[in-house]
Amino acid sequence: MTSTNKLQAELTDAGNKLHLSSSTPDILNILTQMEKVLSRVQRPPSNAMVKVLYPIIQALIAKKLVRHPDVNVNISVVCCICEIIRIMEPNAPFSREHMKEFFEVLVTSFEKQSCASGGSCGKMTKVLEIFRKARLPVMMLDVRVEGLVGRLFKQFLTSADLNTSATLLEMEKIMTMIIEESKELAPDLETLIIATLDKIDSPVCWQLGKKVLRNCAGKLQPRLPDMEAKETIPCTSETSNLRKDTTHKIKVECLEESIDTDRVNHLGLHTEDGQKTVSSDDPSMPSKSVTEVMGKRKRNNEQVLPFATGNYSSMAVQGVPRKVSYSMTHVQGYKVKKINGPILEAIFKKHGDIASDCVVKTASLRESILEVVCEVVKRIQTNDVATIVSDMEEIEMQVLDAEATNMKVAWLRAHLEAIQKRTAAQKMSTSIVKMKANTTLVKRAAKMDLEERRIELLTAQEQFEKAERCVEVLDLVEMKLNDNFVESEAEKDLWPEQPIL
Repeated sequence: MTSTNKLQAELTDAGNKLHLSSSTPDILNILTQMEKVLSRVQRPPSNAMVKVLYPIIQALIAKKLVRHPDVNVNISVVCCICEIIRIMEPNAPFSREHMKEFFEVLVTSFEKQSCASGGSCGKMTKVLEIFRKARLPVMMLDVRVEGLVGRLFKQFLTSADLNTSATLLEMEKIMTMIIEESKELAPDLETLIIATLDKIDSPVCWQLGKKVLRNCAGKLQPRLPDMEAKETIPCTSETSNLRKDTTHKIKVECLEESIDTDRVNHLGLHTEDGQKTVSSDDPSMPSKSVTEVMGKRKRNNEQVLPFATGNYSSMAVQGVPRKVSYSMTHVQGYKVKKINGPILEAIFKKHGDIASDCVVKTASLRESILEVVCEVVKRIQTNDVATIVSDMEEIEMQVLDAEATNMKVAWLRAHLEAIQKRTAAQKMSTSIVKMKANTTLVKRAAKMDLEERRIELLTAQEQFEKAERCVEVLDLVEMKLNDNFVESEAEKDLWPEQPIL
């Protein structure tokens, strides 16, 4: 057996086991084995190798793996998918929607890697290298997942001091590649970097941000002198408060899709005249020129980055400028739309302050997440199952984003799981009804066939009986002929032999 055939056999075996395995330890062992084998496959793959990879690709994009609750499984899945993308390059082994889901799992895995056990950090460094070499950061721009790009940048910047120098270099190259390849998103990413670093006191994180901005200086013209000046100031509570107190107020014109103010609030842009005033409680903002570019650029069919947190991919906005007005109310210190006030009060009454452990410190952003939770509750309360099911993917993403910020929405998750079980039961019931109808039709056809066969059998039976009687008659005739033959022979022997004359 050649080495190529051996690799194909090993991959086929791993793929078959992956389809059958259900326990987390088994899945991890199989994925680890598969990753090692995939890393030995050379490019370009033969037709035989492509056929072997196809069932593995289908298994890796199955919901039970890409949405597996164990972060180590997520990371292993990402490793295997990255290897397959490397092998199949430049051909795309996955659809556009599957790539979006892959990028979601990838970014979420980066966000969770500090909590993962085992050799996850080493795996993630390898993933970053393959991710960059396959130019997957550019593909993120092609499939328009700007929210995930923002989350990726924020994760790199906030976790830089937890990684090795090799990993930091890969992070720097990836961030630089995205900014250089993005024409319209670059200013937003610059603002995201500066706004994120404004809240971080780690020199390592600052160095990473500075290097990225310097690498892209020709395109961004960032305010590096301001950053360097800030870095030289020792980080104390006094200097931190001073930076907050001196943050000037800037009005940023909102972008929203239409009168649908719910989606506007997803970014925390709560105003009465369609504008937002950034107060000293919000994250420090860059100079007016950069901020106004971010706020006023009118881009059709493009998401606006949630620059303060980068954690809300499903809460981004598409659209055109429009003035919006709506009344606000306060619920236990949170400013929300008046229409959502009663819902939030009911939530707090039953489940307490669900935002008490939220990792997002900016009040407006916490309020925007609460708005989203209220909107999800409103959708569920309508009991419009058809609409809820059709919007389930979006609702699921919004709840995942809320969970990512430590928002206490386990009770909401329970409702979603109940709805999903109900939907699955409904689908099963519908499937059974269809199968029953099909069975009735097949049974009817089978009965007709049985009747035809019965008639054929009776006809054959009659023919058999006729043939049998015919044989019996012929037997009798044969016996009679035999008797006659014997008699004739006997008479022949008795005839006297006398001379005639």
